[in-house]
Amino acid sequence: MKKIVFLIVISMIVTASIYMLKTGSDTNETMTAVENKKTVNQTQDKNQPSSNWSEPEKSSVQSEQILSRFPNPDKEITNPSDAGSYLAQNLFPLYKEDIEQIDYNNQYELIMASIKARGILWDVFNLDLNHNGLDQWNWVVDQQKKINQIIGDSSPVFYGYSRGGTLFIAIVQPTQEKHEAFFETIQKIRNDDQEVKFLQELADTGYYAMDIYAVDLIKGRKKIDVKEVYYIHDKNYDNEYISTRINLKDEPLLQNVLEKYSRHYNPDPVIKEREWKLFLFKEAKFPSRIVVEIKGGGFAALVNTNKEYLFHLTREDLK
Repeated sequence: MKKIVFLIVISMIVTASIYMLKTGSDTNETMTAVENKKTVNQTQDKNQPSSNWSEPEKSSVQSEQILSRFPNPDKEITNPSDAGSYLAQNLFPLYKEDIEQIDYNNQYELIMASIKARGILWDVFNLDLNHNGLDQWNWVVDQQKKINQIIGDSSPVFYGYSRGGTLFIAIVQPTQEKHEAFFETIQKIRNDDQEVKFLQELADTGYYAMDIYAVDLIKGRKKIDVKEVYYIHDKNYDNEYISTRINLKDEPLLQNVLEKYSRHYNPDPVIKEREWKLFLFKEAKFPSRIVVEIKGGGFAALVNTNKEYLFHLTREDLK
């Protein structure tokens, strides 16, 4: 009898233990699911534009990936020199993360890292060179030397910053055979698999084209008041080509290409923030740099390589 009672008690203990383990497991799974959902919601909220941005249109949503790895200030910065310093100091940790994870066979990653490097290396005094800024500068230079060896200086992707903290990215018409190596990257940056064909067909209408994208990383303005865009072909800056104002009524072939790819052309050079804008030129020569002139003064010089900024600094250089 005692043996039977003992077996019953043991059976009850085992059953209770199994129940408790199952309940605990279910609870853990529920808590994990709640945490996962919370994380997803927080990530979604984080990726949503802040209230000072305009509601993104289709082209803005397509280009959201460009903005995902760039700083957005939590305070208003009005002094242009402060803007450059802010960008350099905040781009550096993002650039460092890029380099730590970079795939040197991934051209897109190399170019996106180079865009950040341009903001860091643009002005040596944007980093606090009295402390660790000097080491940061030289470290970025070393990393970009490796990247430049892979990308070279024939990339159709140009980039640069204005003194006031506006980032410009330009995709120029790929006109040379060596540009074919960049087709996939062009389409990924533009997030449009028709971009290369579109730009190439514009060449058949007699125009040299470039798509330009702008984002104000300091004030979050809804539009960038551009006065003019021109590009320089000769590295001695002897040749400048001004963007062309076109009446589409006089250009039926151009109009046909635009309609075919659901694109539009506006001769007003103002660029809506986080949207791609088409600029057309009559001269078809690959740029050495692109200059975006901003109304009220200031400009941004867009380049496709950081090669001219790749020099080491010492403390003696700063004296």
